[in-house]
Amino acid sequence: MISCNHNKNEESTKDKSFNIMNIIFPDAEYTTRYEDGNIKVEAKMINGHPYGIWKKYDNKGALESSIYFFEGKVVVNIDISDYDLKTFFFDKNQLSIKLPTNWLLEQYDINKATIMAIKQMPDNDVFFPTITVTKFNNPNNIDIVDYVKENIKEVKLSFQELVIEGEKMDTSSNDIYELTYSAIYNGSKLGIFSVYYKVNDAIYTVTCIADGRPIEFVKYKDLFKQIAYSLSLKEM
Repeated sequence: MISCNHNKNEESTKDKSFNIMNIIFPDAEYTTRYEDGNIKVEAKMINGHPYGIWKKYDNKGALESSIYFFEGKVVVNIDISDYDLKTFFFDKNQLSIKLPTNWLLEQYDINKATIMAIKQMPDNDVFFPTITVTKFNNPNNIDIVDYVKENIKEVKLSFQELVIEGEKMDTSSNDIYELTYSAIYNGSKLGIFSVYYKVNDAIYTVTCIADGRPIEFVKYKDLFKQIAYSLSLKEM
């Protein structure tokens, strides 16, 4: 069973398709499923080639493998143990977020509004992937876009050569803002993915950082999104 979501019509995808075992795959994101409906494979095709992260699950829903493709070639096998997530509560038990069980927790207190998780790496030349959650008290009801702009100004004081690579507002609520950027810190390039949440009189920020070299950051971008959007606030 294959479900496919794309906006291209059949005519426009004839020259951009992938043919395997007599099945033609136009450019799109695909999901294949087991007979019971559980997801088997999540995949993406671009320009007739496997592209981005492909995930394979067993029939019980557990992730079996995760591979990053570029132009049809395997670029990197992703550590699937990072996807073994556990829910942690914090900020007086009002918030929760899912974090990798094999990462080191720092600055964690169920009653405090900050949390940090770090993946321990054997390679000291690679920046350890890090996830932090912070809270900004917002009694003056500052707009989330204005807050992000001011936050970036502050970040630039610590980093060099900061370049914004992608940003978007959640149009369904206008209270969630996503930002991807790269920066230089102590001579090393970092990739940074942040999601900002405005809730009542506070703004929470989930910031995920990894080595900014393309292949290194690719290893974690999908995981970072899954974690950042797992933040649950009872006020929402």
